Amino acid sequence: MAALREPVIVLVGGPWDRQAFYVTDWEDRRQAAQRMGRTADELCGCALAYAPDAPGSLRWSWTAGENWPMNAAARNAA
Repeated sequence: MAALREPVIVLVGGPWDRQAFYVTDWEDRRQAAQRMGRTADELCGCALAYAPDAPGSLRWSWTAGENWPMNAAARNAA
């Protein structure tokens, strides 16, 4: 459970545009996607397609582009 007054990450762009997460919750979500072998190209791995605007930033921007998620054939061809 997140601590009171914990910093909040705000997402910009992508499917979770303008969503806010506590830092620890966001880190848990990203680590879970990695543990399950998800990639940024998959719907279940979209948390991996966000990156901080600068090191230590609480604003994370969408990096996967507009042709997301890639279908299986496109992923295999890449």
